Amino acid sequence: MISINGTTSVAGANLSLLLRNHVSAAIAGLAAVCVSAPVFAQTATGDSVLESVTVTAQRRAEDQQSVPISITTLNAKQLEAGGVTALEDLTVATPGLVMTRQLRGSTPFIRGVGATSVTPGNESPVAQYVDGIYYMSPVGNIFSFNNVERIEVLKGPQGTLFGRNATGGLINVITSDPKVEPGFKASVSRDNYETNSVSAYATGGVGEVAADIAIMYLDQGKGYGTNLNTGKDVNLQNERAVRSKILWTPTEGDRITLSVDWSENKGDLGLTRSIFPTSRGVGNTPLRGDQYDTQGTFPTYVKSFPSWGASLKYERTFDWGSFQSLTSHRDQKSETFLDQDATPVPFVNVQINEQNKWQQQEFLLVGNADKLDWTTGIFLFNATSGYDGLKITSGQVASLNTTSYPKQETRSYAAFAQSTYAVMDTTKVTAGLRYTVDDRSYTSRQIANAGHPAGDGTVLATNFDEKSFPKLTYRLAVDQQLGDSALIYASFNRGFKSGIFNTGIINGLPVNPETLDAIEVGLKSELFDHRVRLNLAAYDYDYQDIQLQRVVTGASVIFNAAKGQMRGLDVEAIFVPPTPVGELQLTLGASLIDTEYKKFPNGPTTIPNATGGNATVARDLAGNDMIRSPKYTATAGVDYELPIGDNTLGMSVNYFKSDGFFWEPDNRLKQEPYEVLNAQVSYGFGADERVRVRVFGKNLTDAVYGSYVSAGAVGDLVGAAPPRTYGLGFDFKY
Repeated sequence: MISINGTTSVAGANLSLLLRNHVSAAIAGLAAVCVSAPVFAQTATGDSVLESVTVTAQRRAEDQQSVPISITTLNAKQLEAGGVTALEDLTVATPGLVMTRQLRGSTPFIRGVGATSVTPGNESPVAQYVDGIYYMSPVGNIFSFNNVERIEVLKGPQGTLFGRNATGGLINVITSDPKVEPGFKASVSRDNYETNSVSAYATGGVGEVAADIAIMYLDQGKGYGTNLNTGKDVNLQNERAVRSKILWTPTEGDRITLSVDWSENKGDLGLTRSIFPTSRGVGNTPLRGDQYDTQGTFPTYVKSFPSWGASLKYERTFDWGSFQSLTSHRDQKSETFLDQDATPVPFVNVQINEQNKWQQQEFLLVGNADKLDWTTGIFLFNATSGYDGLKITSGQVASLNTTSYPKQETRSYAAFAQSTYAVMDTTKVTAGLRYTVDDRSYTSRQIANAGHPAGDGTVLATNFDEKSFPKLTYRLAVDQQLGDSALIYASFNRGFKSGIFNTGIINGLPVNPETLDAIEVGLKSELFDHRVRLNLAAYDYDYQDIQLQRVVTGASVIFNAAKGQMRGLDVEAIFVPPTPVGELQLTLGASLIDTEYKKFPNGPTTIPNATGGNATVARDLAGNDMIRSPKYTATAGVDYELPIGDNTLGMSVNYFKSDGFFWEPDNRLKQEPYEVLNAQVSYGFGADERVRVRVFGKNLTDAVYGSYVSAGAVGDLVGAAPPRTYGLGFDFKY
């Protein structure tokens, strides 16, 4: 349920007080607890039950349990068992991550850090990568998974080793490399909203050359809701994508990988909005139907024109380390039609043609010598982002009838280095530096449309500006190994999100960079002869010049809030208990966080008008909770495989609980607590399960919660997340 709430519940207040009083103590005391509890360093008496997890969080292949960074890693099997089929589903499997939408773009938040604006050129504080390629545009970052080997979610500032600086963290999607041995797998499914989904993957090769191709198709035939004016289905999604790699290994130490991908999607899921419950839209329009329906008269959808990318990676291995060169180009275009007020009144209709092109070049050198591991590199980035026409049409306010052509260009240069030194056999110190220069330029032009008082075609404004944003970021960490099965660490990180121009408005005034200083201590352990993996991380964030968004009629404005603070604790556990037959795995996760705007003068505050819509005033919002930061979330999962003769029965259940959060800094609109339950039962034929049938369900609790909520002059509007879905699927492989 979604509601308007101007107060904090008693339970929420108690939790807030608990966190404020005890998180700092947890940070100080976690290491002491670990040192005094040798049970965290048990040695296995036999083969390890838990499989080791390899990650590249420090740009080299390492065991996850030896890396002093808070990481959630999900392999292909875990993604399927958890019902995680697309980027937006990651919330249910990752403590501290909240995946939301902002109209047509992905807006992830990690530990309360994220961006609500998806205007061109505004990069997310939670950076997203696929096979090392940076995905800059939020519009192109909503996609389904296919041929994914694993996903790594790194929490906290990433200001040293990865391409673009990120204050919140990053999501790294790693797809499978092709193999010379022939292989094929395919899946088909259909659900209760007539959604047909097909995916296929094939690989093979000759000699030193291997190639693969991955295909994904999704078509939803029935919408989650209805347009109450036209009777047409709304809240649908359609997607198709192709990805291919060619891998050439001319020598034992050389690898050359050419990757290409193509995708296209069209839909209005999350973009079509209804009026927020108990609120009134313009014209004093109430909510009609439910939150999956709409009353808008203007056709609403986003279409991503064939978006594509290509990359070339060269890797060379030496006795002392490795060298890597990664070159890529990406091109993304989209067309969006939006009824901004979501009422039968033709108040504000928006047509957006957006274009994004970017290139990256990275050189990476990784080495080791005796007790020293080191990484150094150069990252070059070039991007052009803008609207090739942002057209606003209004039958009520003549001056809104305009078309704007804003564009931002970015040239970024960065050099970085990080080293880890073993001061003792079990004690390591890590230090890293990165210096980044982002040069931005902004151009814009606005003309009058028919109906504007100045006359159709009149040039209303032009603008040009440029600015440079240099920044030094760094990392310092100490980790201590306790026996063979436990690691404690402490780190300090500074993250940086560059300043940007406001491409959503014609004057395009720049906003300042945001910075985040993070203190984190953590424990990584395996207990009871490696049957239990328990990882903890406590953190304290100092967040400066936070970049936020406020919605105005026909546009959005990015601005800086002064200061915020987050304190929290993440817990992840995996348990593989002994069973008389079959394989059982239990997972648990939790995130506790207390957030507060420490300084926020002149914060935008919306006040409902008696006749519908909102007025906006400036107030001091210091002391308010920060947006999209549930005070707690919890996850639990059960995955069981039972052999039946030569066949296998599989059962998985995954549960997610959110305490809810505020959508806007004024804390007026609140997402109430909600629960999501995903489940799947499968039956595989043969020892290798070459054929498998499965029944699946997502959001079986039928929770109604928002994927997008905003407050503006035209009212409080909500785009609902998908309701209960269930269906039947078939899988094949050889």
